[in-house]
Amino acid sequence: MRRSELASIRVERLEKTDRGLCPTIPQTKGSQTDSIGVPLPDGQTELCPVRALTAWLAAAGITDGPVFQRIWLPGRVARAEPAASGQPGVELPVDARHWGQASEDAPPSLPQIGKAALTARSIADIVQARAVAAGLAAAICPVIASSAVH
Repeated sequence: MRRSELASIRVERLEKTDRGLCPTIPQTKGSQTDSIGVPLPDGQTELCPVRALTAWLAAAGITDGPVFQRIWLPGRVARAEPAASGQPGVELPVDARHWGQASEDAPPSLPQIGKAALTARSIADIVQARAVAAGLAAAICPVIASSAVH
């Protein structure tokens, strides 16, 4: 699937079948007017995409809306939006923004999950960062390895 197709997957469009799941993609590059189903077969290993997707939805408590949503830890360093000049955003401690200061002896914050779908760009950033972390980026594309966000 393309990044934009992944970003468009919604819980309401996940059909359970005898053999796995079949998400319906509303629009693709090859089919601008018709939606298509993309069968995901059940697997027997922990790398099974159906198991991973089912586990994500259960852990995140997602029952409707976009399947892939932003997740973050409050109180951590966050990246500010890029400036109007097009320069990269600046990393700011979250407590320097509108949430107030976090106490040093406070328990760690629980992850927060947004309601909006991830964007195609955020999916690309995630895949690139995971490729770097797995040591794959240098073998695939040296440019990604040298510029990926950690």
